[in-house]
Amino acid sequence: MNDPCAKKLAPVEVFEMGHDMGWRQFDTWPPPNVTNQRYVLAVGKEANENPLMMEVAPADGELTFETDAEYVYDPADPTPQIGGSTFNPTNCGRMAQNKVEKRGDVLVFTSRPLKEPTTIAGQIKVVLHVVSNVEGTDYVARACHLTPDGTSENIADGITRRFDLKPGLRSTIEIVLSPVMNRFAAGDRIRLHICSAAFPKHGRHLNTSDSFHLAVEHKLSKQRVILQGNEGSHVLVPLLAQQK
Repeated sequence: MNDPCAKKLAPVEVFEMGHDMGWRQFDTWPPPNVTNQRYVLAVGKEANENPLMMEVAPADGELTFETDAEYVYDPADPTPQIGGSTFNPTNCGRMAQNKVEKRGDVLVFTSRPLKEPTTIAGQIKVVLHVVSNVEGTDYVARACHLTPDGTSENIADGITRRFDLKPGLRSTIEIVLSPVMNRFAAGDRIRLHICSAAFPKHGRHLNTSDSFHLAVEHKLSKQRVILQGNEGSHVLVPLLAQQK
């Protein structure tokens, strides 16, 4: 029985995190007025910039940094998962990532300061072009909200687990992050982590082609992430159109 006095609710109600938090209503999820902004993973062009950066891909395709970035993952010292979607009440939700970002097994890419308030609504997709020295490993991506005071907090993460890599050859890795709606203020930055573990949320990959319950030893893995402008590793960020 319909109650004429009842409040009509939108099909989708989402709590927007970040700057100016609050509930938002939409007809669909993701919202219909979302477009994917393509960022390329690149190396900073000026000494005072973060050495690794997320740069908006130009339409003319002139961004052609011929370089790469490397990290080593050791299953005996797995990269920790700080916060996120876990069942541990002491290690869940949005938490500062600054300590993790100082580890040598985490690549940290940072965008330029946003010129206007910006909302991410949907699932971020990371496409990595990598060269691995082992047949199997994990690839983890984590998006963060970086504020001008230097605080970096996680907003979404994802993992792709591989056992079929060809050592020494280029592979394409796709990582779809968890759904998120987060608003950035002007001057904030989008930050991205790339690593090979999120422990203990995800069990350690031992860097072999064997299933975990069959593996009897672990190996160090060296990952080379190819950064070649529009032809290299990149990120698709779903941005909500600003209301006029």
